[in-house]
Amino acid sequence: MSAVTHAGDVFALAMLGTFATSFGLLGLLWWSMRRHAARRDPAVDALLEEVAREETTGVEVAAKPVAAPEWEKEADWWKE
Repeated sequence: MSAVTHAGDVFALAMLGTFATSFGLLGLLWWSMRRHAARRDPAVDALLEEVAREETTGVEVAAKPVAAPEWEKEADWWKE
């Protein structure tokens, strides 16, 4: 056996290294997402339950009319 590495072997090893790194990063991302999803805030869960309850009862929250900001000009300011 000789210690000479062929160019095709170097390319194949580099691709294997690239695949291993890519799968490792995807695995770390998946693990991080699972870990953070396990630590949910109970206040968020309560809010989601309240929204679901309002949707099933048909209660609608009345939207407040939004007033124009003081700095906003009239729509026809350029006609003067």
